[in-house]
Amino acid sequence: MEIIDLTYNLENEMITYDAPWHPSFSIKQLATIENEGRETREITLGTHTGTHIDAPRHFLKNGITIEEISLKKFFGPVNIIDFSYLKEEEIISLELIKSVEISKKMIFRFGWGNRWGNMKFYDKYPFFSKEAAEYLVEKGVELIGHDTPSPDASYKKSIEEDSPIHKIFLLRLCTYF
Repeated sequence: MEIIDLTYNLENEMITYDAPWHPSFSIKQLATIENEGRETREITLGTHTGTHIDAPRHFLKNGITIEEISLKKFFGPVNIIDFSYLKEEEIISLELIKSVEISKKMIFRFGWGNRWGNMKFYDKYPFFSKEAAEYLVEKGVELIGHDTPSPDASYKKSIEEDSPIHKIFLLRLCTYF
């Protein structure tokens, strides 16, 4: 089996989610082989730094935490869907989702990675409708990956309902990244 690494490198001054409660990423040298006989670093990061996985506990009070998810969940055949032609703020509708092949593990490519390193990464990305998210879960999808910061339109800051797509996926899929 070929394993493809989709993660961003962690580096000082990298962009992170813009919220007062989310820390900036930093890595600081504490000890060196020359001075202390070993290398040691201090790393500060929030759980939403760079490439990350959301566990059900992210939004569900009694949801499982990341270490409770079997690593087997993250390996295996995957269906990659290229949605890079979608426009900013475009909704991934039920009709659009029904037009693609569904598998247990799916990665949605929006071409959003080309915005990585710029705060525009967190703005105006395409997002899933509730109907599309529910359809994926009903079809047995158990892992979803995407190159946008969220499956919800988090940049719209809805007062009506906080992160409904997160909750659909985390309640029934178990995880996504």
